[in-house]
Amino acid sequence: MTNYDQNLLNLMLAETSYRSADYYANALGVSKKTIYNHSKGVETYLNNHGLFLERMPRKGYLITGSSERKQHLRLILGKKVATQLDTKFTPQYRRLYLFAQLLFSDRNSYRVYAESFFVSVQSIKKDFDEINAFLRDKKISLPDQTSLVHSFEVEIKIEQAFKEYLDMYLAHSDLKQSQLFAIFGTAIFEISTNFVDDNSAQDAHVQDEYLPDSLRELLLIFLNRVKHGLHLTGTKNQIIVFEFQKGTDLSRVVSNLAETCKSHAGVTFTNENLRFLNLLLLGHGISSNPNNFSSKYDFTIAAKHLIERVGQELETDFNTDSELLKVTIYHLIPMVARLNLGLHITDSLKSEIFAHHRVIAQTVKNSADELETHYHINLYDDEVSLLSLHFLVAAERHRRSNHVLVVCHAGAEISQFVLLSLQNNLPSNNEMTLIAPSELSKTDLTKFDLVVSTTTIVDRTIPVMYVSVLPREEEISTIYWKLVDVYRKRFKTMRNL
Repeated sequence: MTNYDQNLLNLMLAETSYRSADYYANALGVSKKTIYNHSKGVETYLNNHGLFLERMPRKGYLITGSSERKQHLRLILGKKVATQLDTKFTPQYRRLYLFAQLLFSDRNSYRVYAESFFVSVQSIKKDFDEINAFLRDKKISLPDQTSLVHSFEVEIKIEQAFKEYLDMYLAHSDLKQSQLFAIFGTAIFEISTNFVDDNSAQDAHVQDEYLPDSLRELLLIFLNRVKHGLHLTGTKNQIIVFEFQKGTDLSRVVSNLAETCKSHAGVTFTNENLRFLNLLLLGHGISSNPNNFSSKYDFTIAAKHLIERVGQELETDFNTDSELLKVTIYHLIPMVARLNLGLHITDSLKSEIFAHHRVIAQTVKNSADELETHYHINLYDDEVSLLSLHFLVAAERHRRSNHVLVVCHAGAEISQFVLLSLQNNLPSNNEMTLIAPSELSKTDLTKFDLVVSTTTIVDRTIPVMYVSVLPREEEISTIYWKLVDVYRKRFKTMRNL
């Protein structure tokens, strides 16, 4: 029995009812004719082991015979990567698996892969051609074993390329556990998954939904690369800001992870590989407490300078906002680590932030030039967007109330009705003062942002909007949007962007 026959037999042994040739063809990514041809070899092999392959028109194939003989046959066949019983070997999965083989193991011949995946040698060659074209597009070269000795910059480009390829696959299909084990190995998959589950929530200040998933994927890739013999040589061009010291929370986390990798997966680390692992974890917010670093890495000063500059541009005093200072410090540490490593992450809210909160995002971007110079980094828009979120929250916290003067000519009872109608249907940050028209001459209108009146107002030094004595829904809606506009115009930068 050929390897092709064995792949088909493994799938057939898992079935308890008839399955059509179409079913097996789709599962293995081949034609019905191929299934028909190899079913003959399967039938002969089954007969030699006291089992039978039944064929039923319009229903398909079913292996019949005693359950004991079926189980005995399963034990004889064992498990092969390409014949997991619940796996459908689509061309997309096959290429992902082959890409992993290129990075995580000694490369086999085209024929070995062809036999494992029940396809032709030419199909495997086309798969590798596509993978190599993808790598060339990313300006990555993998010349055999020499690809295992290089700098941090080269390694992170390789890992991010595979991660991108993996994410493209996951955008359309899930990977079953058997497929994940086949690609990454059972031990490394379990180590990486357990580590992220246990550690990703420890620094709530810097967590983002994307970060735990990103860390898990990159750990899967990096640990497999180290197991395969990766030997890093540090950086060539960038200046790494962090000097990692023993006795810190981060060093303990890294040491425990390294020990787990050694004892459970046979993975050992050189000093530079450990340094890379430190940056990888720190860049994803693991143990980013500022107390882990010496005073020369005082992120408090950098955070205060950034907050002051953003506040000046937005004409808002953030200097006493202790919460903003804390979250900014906790954000800067992993951000600088990521950018020192060359790691690019994505922010799903980036387009929303730049479209609807452009003033704050652009202000943060312009104000971060000192950070870039000091830490030898370049902030791209995803990082700017993530950093801007903290200032967006702070701006809402510091949002000054709109002061609205309500003028009503219709007596005390109706005037109260007008006031309550506005208070109950407009946001609570609008402070309202009610007066009669006779009090206008004694009122300093400069203290107010908007006048809402039931009667004509001659003085137009501030915006005036009119409302009925029984305010209608559409009138209140117009006032709402006017107040939003008033708030936006407080930002001087709006006029310059």
